[in-house]
Amino acid sequence: MFKFSDIKRITQSENYIVAILKIASIVLFALSFFSIPTVSFITKLKNITWVLTIITVLSMVLVLLLSKNKIRVDFISLSFILFGFFAFFSSLINGMRAFVFTPILLSILSCLIYLYCKNNKDQIKPLFIASYVGLVFFLLVFAFTYRYELIHLQFSRLGSKFGDINDIALFMGLGCVMSFSIFLYAKKWYFKVPCAVLFFAFVLCGFSSSSKSFLFILAICLLTQIFVFFGKKKWWISIFISAGLISLFFIFINLPFMSGFKQRLLDMFSTLTQDQRISGSNTDLSTIDRLNMFLDGMTMWLRKPIFGYGIQGFFRASSYGGGWSHNHFSETLASFGIVGAFLFHFGYVKGICGFFTTKKERMQKMLGILFLFFIICMFFVALNSQKIYAFLIPLPIAFFEKEKKNKEVYSIQLYLDKRKKSNA
Repeated sequence: MFKFSDIKRITQSENYIVAILKIASIVLFALSFFSIPTVSFITKLKNITWVLTIITVLSMVLVLLLSKNKIRVDFISLSFILFGFFAFFSSLINGMRAFVFTPILLSILSCLIYLYCKNNKDQIKPLFIASYVGLVFFLLVFAFTYRYELIHLQFSRLGSKFGDINDIALFMGLGCVMSFSIFLYAKKWYFKVPCAVLFFAFVLCGFSSSSKSFLFILAICLLTQIFVFFGKKKWWISIFISAGLISLFFIFINLPFMSGFKQRLLDMFSTLTQDQRISGSNTDLSTIDRLNMFLDGMTMWLRKPIFGYGIQGFFRASSYGGGWSHNHFSETLASFGIVGAFLFHFGYVKGICGFFTTKKERMQKMLGILFLFFIICMFFVALNSQKIYAFLIPLPIAFFEKEKKNKEVYSIQLYLDKRKKSNA
């Protein structure tokens, strides 16, 4: 886990300006990540996140330029930028209708954070912890905002004050995943105890949103972490713990204050199975709409398989006349075609391949679970328009990417040193 010796090592290994900028990047990263669920989904306050993000990335760029190490550029970093260019080109050939800069800005952000992490791998762990600290502070703000409802267990889809409820549930799910991961792999009790408490707090606040996506994220990620933690030799322990957690869930879902969430789940299963006896005569229209949106997005992709319809292509050209497909795969293919989908997912696939070819230690497993988290998210949100993707996914990709002889760009410090030697 993160230790104060990490800060000491940073200050001793670099000149003071670079060391201060590295520490500032960690603090700013936590603030920026905290701001995403807190204010970025609110129209009047969303610019706060962008301002914090710009300052954060500028501090990272300065570290890259002032460091004595060369800036290593590979195809993963280029793929982020190429996706941004391709998104613009795809929109251009489609008339630039309903155009927004968000996917382009996020691709640039992903590239810069990836380059920073790849060239400063000692910063990946502090940034991972910084993002978790940002989530914890958001949890405190959420709990304070809905203190009356949480104390009186009035779970009527909480989270709308921060924007879209499903987006907020996504961050609660991430908080659960990271809390549980740190609890499993931390060695010291003073890390384990707070993370255990925070895990249950994230679970409670996540269920208060009545979001089905939160439940799937929680269930799949937790069960996977348990089986990975105990391994093949202790599979029976994993099965025993998993059975216990599933039993606790069925007890929890039948509590009075969970009746609304329970009904939503029953409606979803009755709609999918076409068995109205499960939950009476209720039909889950959101499930039907999302299935139809997915199919509509795939149909749009087949019409323009190479370039797609451009940024917000589904919003502009789908038969639904607005909105987005609530699915990353159909949204990405419909908007950017097969070329854009390849560029967007190249680094992601490379990172996953690196995870499976790397010796599994504590940090590898903690960062690896982020891949699973984002895979599950792909079934509910379009990641190319989500800031959470641009902030977090570069960390594990850079961590698992092996060092190769890549194209190198000299830093300012190396350039100045070279000039001094030539003048001497």
